[in-house]
Amino acid sequence: MDKKIEPIIIDFDNQPMAKEPMKGEVRRLSREALIQEQEIDLDNESNMEKEKEGLEHVAFLIVKDGDGIDRGAWVSELIMSYPQEVVAVFGDDPFDAEGLLADMWDCDNYEDPESGVSMSWEEWSSFFSVYSSKTVYNALVELRNDYNSLKAESNRREE
Repeated sequence: MDKKIEPIIIDFDNQPMAKEPMKGEVRRLSREALIQEQEIDLDNESNMEKEKEGLEHVAFLIVKDGDGIDRGAWVSELIMSYPQEVVAVFGDDPFDAEGLLADMWDCDNYEDPESGVSMSWEEWSSFFSVYSSKTVYNALVELRNDYNSLKAESNRREE
C-alpha cells in the first residue's frame, strides 16, 4: 500500500488553524511550527549520530578484542551482545540490521578517537590479529595522551 504524500502549505502570516486537517486536506504550518519541526529533525539527527557513535565504539571493542575476527562473527557478536545499540541505529528488523552491519564492515572506516587512526573494520581486525600490534596500539594511545596533556599545559601557560 503506497503512502500518499500530503502537501504542506506554509503560512507565514501566522494565521491560526481553525481545526486539524482531515485526511486528504492540505496542512498549513505557521513559521513557528515549521521551525519547530526543523528543530525536532535536527535533534533526531543529533541523537542518531550519537547512537551510531555508540554502536561504532562497541563494534571497535569487539574488533580490538577479537584477535582477527571476521565479518560474520563480528556482525553476530554485535547483534547478540549489543541488540539495543543495533536496534537504535538500524531498526528492529534483524535481516536489515544484519545486512547493514555487513555493509558497515565492508564500506565504512572507523577513526579511533584514542589513537586518531582511521582504518576500515577489516583493516582494524587484521591489525589486532597480531599481538605485537596491540602493544604498538597501546603505546600510540599513551603517547597521544601525553602529547595532548603537554599541549593543554602549554596552552594554559600561554593564557
